[in-house]
Amino acid sequence: MGELIDEAIQTVKRVATELRPGVLDDLGLADAIEWQTQELGKRTDIAFRFKASPEQVILDRDRSTAIFRICQEALTNVVRHADATRVSVSLKKGPSQVSLRIRDNGKGVEESQTLDPRALGLLGMRERARDWGGEVAITGTPGKGTLVAVSIPLARREDLHAEDPDRR
Repeated sequence: MGELIDEAIQTVKRVATELRPGVLDDLGLADAIEWQTQELGKRTDIAFRFKASPEQVILDRDRSTAIFRICQEALTNVVRHADATRVSVSLKKGPSQVSLRIRDNGKGVEESQTLDPRALGLLGMRERARDWGGEVAITGTPGKGTLVAVSIPLARREDLHAEDPDRR
């Protein structure tokens, strides 16, 4: 009985961590993504490079979680499927949107793979971005790699319209 309780506690902790990784709260979005790339670099033969502009990208809690999860899924796909040796990740906050770009030098995803309804990870990435009025574009070049480009507005369309009654 004690072992079952310990296992249940560990499962609850793991699920809670997966919902909102503590590293986001402790480090912030940019440092959390950099930490993720470093951890993957230690466990794989892939060289990861990360750049953020500005160095500290400050976003609300839920947007940060969505972007971190999208990044995590994209990096997982690189590790599992791309046969890449190098990956560059960039995070940039502009005046109206935040963008995340993940480029690898792997075998390159085919368009049919990105549209496959069984590709639940890609579907989840797109849904997370759409929840914030954003989008995910995935393009691959055979033998040269894949680019995942994510853009998420800093304000939702309905938020903008709520601020300006003339635009409703």
